Amino acid sequence: MSSAPGAGARPAKKLRTATESAHNSKRGTIARVRLHNFMSYRDAEIADPGSQLNCIVGPNGTGKSSIVCAMCVGLGGPLKLTERGDQIKSCVHGEGQHKDEKGQLITSGFVETELVDGVSPGRNLTVRLDFNIENKKEWRMDGVLVTEKKVRETMEGLNIQVDNPLQFLPQDKVGQFSNMSPQELLKHTEMAIGPEVYKQHQQLIELDKEVLGVEQRLTTEKKKLEDLERINRALEQDVERFRRLQENKRRLDGFRGKKTWVEAEVLEKMAVDEHAKYTTKKAEYKEAQAQLSKKTEESAPLENAKKEFEKKLKEANQRALKADNERMQVYNENEKGGELKEGLETEIGKLDKHLDKLRKKREEEEEKLSRLESEITTKRAQLNAAKSGEDPAARRASLQAAFDAARREAQDAQAELRNHESHTAELNATLQQAKAKLEELNNVELRKMQKVASGNKHAAELANWVDTVKNSETGPLDVINSIGPLLMKIDVPDPSHQKLCEEAIGAKHAFAFLALSDEARTALNKKVADMKWNVNVYRYSGAAFTPSKRPSSSDMARFGVTKWLDEAVSIAPENRDQILGALKDLTSIDKYLLGTKRTQEKIEELQQYLAENQVDQVTILTPERTYRVQRSKYGNRALINTTQNPRARNDLYAIAADPKQLEIAQAAFESAKHAFNEHTDRKAQLQERLTHLNEAKQQKQQELTTFNEGFSGIKVLEERLPAYKQRVDVARREEAAFDVGAKRAELQEKLVQAARKEAQLMARMGKAQLARTKACTDEYGARLTVRVATRQLADAKDAAEQAAREVDALKREMEEAKEQTKAANDAAAKKKSEAKRAAPHFERDARSGLRGGEQKHEDEWYAMPGDLKELDAEIESLEEDIASSDDDDGKTLRDFEKRCEEIEAAKGTASDTQAEIEAKREHLHSLVAEWKPKLEEMITIVDDNFSAYFERFRCVGHVELVDGRKRSPQTGEPEGADDFAQYKVHIKVQWRSNESLHVLGEGGRDSGGERSVATMVYLISLQSINPAPFRVVDEINQAMDSTNERHVFECITHACKEGGKQYFLLTPKLLPDLDYGEETAVQLVFNGPYAVNRAALTLNKFC
Repeated sequence: MSSAPGAGARPAKKLRTATESAHNSKRGTIARVRLHNFMSYRDAEIADPGSQLNCIVGPNGTGKSSIVCAMCVGLGGPLKLTERGDQIKSCVHGEGQHKDEKGQLITSGFVETELVDGVSPGRNLTVRLDFNIENKKEWRMDGVLVTEKKVRETMEGLNIQVDNPLQFLPQDKVGQFSNMSPQELLKHTEMAIGPEVYKQHQQLIELDKEVLGVEQRLTTEKKKLEDLERINRALEQDVERFRRLQENKRRLDGFRGKKTWVEAEVLEKMAVDEHAKYTTKKAEYKEAQAQLSKKTEESAPLENAKKEFEKKLKEANQRALKADNERMQVYNENEKGGELKEGLETEIGKLDKHLDKLRKKREEEEEKLSRLESEITTKRAQLNAAKSGEDPAARRASLQAAFDAARREAQDAQAELRNHESHTAELNATLQQAKAKLEELNNVELRKMQKVASGNKHAAELANWVDTVKNSETGPLDVINSIGPLLMKIDVPDPSHQKLCEEAIGAKHAFAFLALSDEARTALNKKVADMKWNVNVYRYSGAAFTPSKRPSSSDMARFGVTKWLDEAVSIAPENRDQILGALKDLTSIDKYLLGTKRTQEKIEELQQYLAENQVDQVTILTPERTYRVQRSKYGNRALINTTQNPRARNDLYAIAADPKQLEIAQAAFESAKHAFNEHTDRKAQLQERLTHLNEAKQQKQQELTTFNEGFSGIKVLEERLPAYKQRVDVARREEAAFDVGAKRAELQEKLVQAARKEAQLMARMGKAQLARTKACTDEYGARLTVRVATRQLADAKDAAEQAAREVDALKREMEEAKEQTKAANDAAAKKKSEAKRAAPHFERDARSGLRGGEQKHEDEWYAMPGDLKELDAEIESLEEDIASSDDDDGKTLRDFEKRCEEIEAAKGTASDTQAEIEAKREHLHSLVAEWKPKLEEMITIVDDNFSAYFERFRCVGHVELVDGRKRSPQTGEPEGADDFAQYKVHIKVQWRSNESLHVLGEGGRDSGGERSVATMVYLISLQSINPAPFRVVDEINQAMDSTNERHVFECITHACKEGGKQYFLLTPKLLPDLDYGEETAVQLVFNGPYAVNRAALTLNKFC
């Protein structure tokens, strides 16, 4: 290796000539590499490298990796591959901070690489990369400017892959290569020794994905076909309708019987609860009597404290009155000063007004004189025209006729305008009606009110009453703390959810009111009772709404589920917790799932999913059916799934206006608005025309009047002229005599004195106000203390009175509880007798289940729900099923025939898809037959080489191709489909006789040196079949011991000799006494600031 003076590098001594080396080199091998201003090198060159093994040796920090980087980027490889950054400017020597021998900053450099026979046999290719500190690159091949893409294409044609670690392994990539996954190792192996095989492998992966996609489509099509056939098979079971009807009637009797027994049990429990209440009330009554005695004794000390505080209040009041009198005195003086200022300011303003008045008077007199002179001139001109020969009578008749015509046109225009204005009110009324209709359709609040009014007029009247109380602040103000009707606060944005929501939150709850306090509930119930209204009022005092534990609705989307009901409704944040909390107590709103028709098809899978997630008591709402998943409260608590038809719905939550009506209303509004605007525009045109005609009429009238007065008026006007001129002179003299400046200065001086006095009064006012504020503060504190004392005394008396009332109330409640206990016992006994008559086989024994009954009755009992609400739902569902079990007018038959046609079409589609799968599989198999033997042959060669080289280490090593089939957990053998994306190469090693053959790096059992040896041997094993003309490995021997390093070196020299490929091995050292052979070239690198000068270097010291 040669370099510029001071670089410290020189070529190694070899027993061969450049001609012999070039003759032995293969196409694409490196003949020369020159580095100019590249990284640590100013100017250096690898001249005449060997055709086989080239060892580039130099201490750490001398620039060996810079040579690797130059080889990479100089042949079109990315800079980041060498882990030296990603900007070419970083390769400039000194990065723009160093200077050359002439003292100039070094801002550019180049790498020049010569490839043997790169153009054609006997003609080398020179590739040059120029770069600079501005991050710009310029490529040339044999001196011709080319693109970077062209360079890469040329390198690909020469089988040079600088981005493949199996061909080009920089120092910083060694660790990454040894940790490469088996799939990545196979990928790079294919790219290195069989690019066509790699392309076929990628085609197989994509084709396999296509086959999988078509198979999934076929599965969907078959599932659709099976669903259609299943539905038709169900329709074939119509003969079973009668039996199901009878079974439903029998089940209905059973549910009714159990309901009676459950009601009897509930009443028995209520009787126990009533007795407990009676016991509690009795204890509360005794406690209240003790509290009454205590509160009566607490009032006496408070009476004395109140008198003392009233005395202090009187003293504070007197001080406040005195301070207020002082403040008012200052205030009155200040008011007088303000009036004086305002008077002076007014006088100043009057000066300008008086001057303006004199000026206007002069201008008016001048204007009158001007008009008089003009009028005299006009009359004289008219008189001269009359004297010129025209008949005065004819002239007057002509002027009269013109005036009459102008007057008639003005009258006609006035009549047309009045007629036009008569339609204005009608058009405006039409516009307002259209606007009101459109606003009504867009007013969601109004539509909700209409829904409430039509659905439950009593709820609407109660809402009006509550609003009246809120607005007027009269009546029981406690009702303000309420919400209702609930329909006004609930929105269901998704139309598909609106009918389902009504199934869960029906009219009973939609028109109900929610009281947020006991007082509000009492006031609302009193009004409802007084007016005999049918409105429900509920009380909610729970915590913030929290749904029960349940899976996410998004996790159930595959079953057609859209949302949980509480997620589907929209409620204002300030009311959301109260409303949802109440609905959770009333309807279990958090236990309703909203589904689609797909949910009906997937209902069994959904019910199983809910059971697996331990979710029960769930109602699933779909457009056509309602399903319930519930767990029995008796026996083994079995899971029960039931279904029923949805109830009749009234579109309670379909609030949005009909789009068609909205479109019609919008069109009517636009039409009325357009007509009204056109009418307004026409009115303006008529008014403008009338104005012009009136002006023309006045002009004609003036011309006639002037002509009539012409002969007699000139003399009269001339007699007035001297008086007009005299008045103009007087006005001009008065204006000139008025001195506004002196008068303004005098008044402004008085105004300054008044302002000073006002400032003095304001200072006094501040002191007086401060004194009054302190006095008022004392008075307020004393008044507040008296008020508190009075309130405390009143509270103590009220508390004593309240305690007395509570004693009386508790006594009454105790008596009532006693009566209710007796009534509950009687009701329970009565209901039990009724149950024995209705379903004697369901009579229960407290110790051993059903008494005297058969096992089938016990099974029937536990199969039914134990909750009254659930029993009512089942009874209602069965009653609806029985009532709806009529002839469907042939609809089932028509559906069956239509579905038969769909089945035939689905069979055809599935057949076409099956044919498509077979065609793709045939293509896949043919491609596998072409690809896999080539791959296996290459891996076999690599395995043979790897095993042979490993024997040199007295170890066992193999390279194994593993297909993409999964391994059986039981046997470990491959099974199932072959996944081409999972094909991999395993490097297996056995370093010692006492260990087993294992995959390299498995379980972290191999040391760093062992991984380096295996990696290097694998790379060497590719040498004989790798089409790449040269390979580069940087410092692979650093983690090896001397023995392994020697063996690896022997393997490299053997592979280079057998494979005939150029090999570059960069290392900081080589072991002594290595057998280099005749074809091995050793390049010594001496570079850097501490290198020995080339002139002082002699190899004799080392020989």
